[in-house]
Order: sequence, then C-alpha cells, then structure tokens
Amino acid sequence: MTPITYSFVVTLCLLICNFGTWVSTEMFTAQVDLEALFPTQELVIEAFEVYLAREEIRLKEVRRRLEPLILRGKKPKQEIIDNPISAFLLVKGLTIDLDDVLNIAEQKYNVQDLAKKIQSLRDDNKFPVSEDLNGAAVAITRLQDTYQLETADIARGDLNGHCCADRLTAEDLFELGRQSYTQGDMDHTILWMHEALSKFHEEKQNATSFATEYRAASESDILEYLAFSTYQKGELQSAGYYYLP
Repeated sequence: MTPITYSFVVTLCLLICNFGTWVSTEMFTAQVDLEALFPTQELVIEAFEVYLAREEIRLKEVRRRLEPLILRGKKPKQEIIDNPISAFLLVKGLTIDLDDVLNIAEQKYNVQDLAKKIQSLRDDNKFPVSEDLNGAAVAITRLQDTYQLETADIARGDLNGHCCADRLTAEDLFELGRQSYTQGDMDHTILWMHEALSKFHEEKQNATSFATEYRAASESDILEYLAFSTYQKGELQSAGYYYLP
C-alpha cells in the first residue's frame, strides 16, 4: 500500500503563547490525509469489539467448566475418597472434562476471524505504514527542538503550556526513541528513552496488574537502546551503566 502523503506526516497544530496571545503555528500535513484515517480507525475498533465480545463468551465458558474443579478442591480429601460419586467426578474432572476445557481454551477461531477482518480492512481502506510512523515521530522531535519543549512536558501532553494532546505511555515514548535511533539521532533517542524508563517505572508502580509479557517494550529493551545510543555518542561509561547485569 502506498504510504499516506504527509508533509511531516502528522497534523500537529501547536498553539504557542506569544506576548500573551495564542497563535496557531506549524501545520504538519494536509488535514485531508489524517481525516482519511478516522473511518479506518472506527472500523478497526468495531472489529476488535466483536472479537472481545466473542472472547468473553469463550472465557466465561472456560470458567464455568472449571468451577466444579475449584469447588471440589475446597472439600476435605477424605470426604471425596469416601464418596464414590465424588471420586468419580474427581477422576472425570481430570480426564475428559480437562480435555474439554483445554479444547475451549485453545480455540483460535475468534483470533483467526479477527486477523481475516483486519486484512480485509487493510485491502479496502487507507492505513499508515512504517514510513508514516517515522515521519510522525520526526515531526514531534522537530517541534521539540523548534520550541525547546521539555521531553517530560510532551510526555504529559503539554505542548508549551497548552495541554491539547494525549498523555504518552512508556511504550509510546519508547517508540519515539526507537524512531530517533533509526534516524541516527542519538540525542533524541536518549531523551525519549530516559523518559520511557521513568514512565515504565511509574506505570509498574501504579498498575494493579502489570503484565510484562504483553508489553511492546520491556525495561531491558529501553536500557538496551540507552546503552547503544550513549555508546554511539562515545559516552562509554554511561553505556556500560545501562547494560543489565
């Protein structure tokens, strides 16, 4: 698919305070380019909502079938041993019932349907590609340099005191750093990765559930980029500091 035509790929209408007056500056792309992505986004959301609804039904069935095992697990062992029916259900629960639950848990119909749906959407609708993502990241770093914006402020969605953007997650910040690295921009790589590391620790501390295995960027990934980028700048002592033991 041909990349979406962007001037700097992402529309960032930054409001800068000049002598007490907010003025609009820096339109980074023709607005029509991004507008083409909104219908695509809605279709993607709809596809995932259908998938999640089906998955919830499947997981509820897994829980329903697992419930008898859980209840039996709470009974006194001798009570089950002395009762032929309970003994039968214990054996059945760990043979054919277990196979049935595993079969439901391993079903991939829903995710296969989702993958087909997304591919169909890709064929029929405008989707950004990796070049567009890189351009969007470059646009932010240019804004940062032009208006001397603090990395932490951008991470909070605060653009020169005007909070008009979403907050960035550790994974968002990692991707900005990664894109800077691919451009050979070690200074911005370090800035974004430092902020990503700080945000990663903040999210880990505040989250009730922090599933590391599902995250796009781990702490070791962030540290690795910090090590690489500082090494590229000749800061060998700093590079060694970032390597995990």
